[in-house]
Amino acid sequence: MLTLLVALIVASVVAPILLRLIGRITFVIVALVPLAGFVWVASLFHKGVFAAGGEILASYEWMPIAHLNLDFRLDALSGLFSLIVLGCGALVLFYCWGYFDSNPRRLAVFGAQLAMFAMVMYGLIISDNFLLMYVFWELTSVLSYLLVSYYGERASSRRAALQALMVTTFGGLAMLVGIILFGHQTDIWRLSEIAQFGNLAATPGIAAA
Repeated sequence: MLTLLVALIVASVVAPILLRLIGRITFVIVALVPLAGFVWVASLFHKGVFAAGGEILASYEWMPIAHLNLDFRLDALSGLFSLIVLGCGALVLFYCWGYFDSNPRRLAVFGAQLAMFAMVMYGLIISDNFLLMYVFWELTSVLSYLLVSYYGERASSRRAALQALMVTTFGGLAMLVGIILFGHQTDIWRLSEIAQFGNLAATPGIAAA
């Protein structure tokens, strides 16, 4: 799980370098990373790893005083969404190889942003910590803005990018307020602990959060 996340990070760092050196074929090389991740997650389903509530967990302390730790969880639901994100990510990268008929000046930056977007979406899906999930959410907001505004010289592109940024930013702020209220009222900061919510739902302030 974390190996795949690190591999996606490495791919996003290496992508702009390779795009400058060997051009569009880099998209095919980078696409192999989410494709491999797709195959790995699919194999977990095939082996029945997620049967009867099975899950893969990983946790590392980062900022415990702020309840922000590197908590990751891969279960059947997050595995399903991982298949969607990784599969679509690989297809988009393969499509870019054929879409760009040359090597535009900004292609290296675009390739890095696209690979990073796949990484951030995967990180968002496997996050078990609410605040870590929010961090990944905001990263998707920034990257969405940058990707949509690729043709920044066009007014339509700028408007679409600004609209995407506003929607995701305001949505993210609302989510952050809810996370803080919920965490303060319940001391629950992990998605895997949300089952306790049923016993706490009657507590004042919880429903609002």
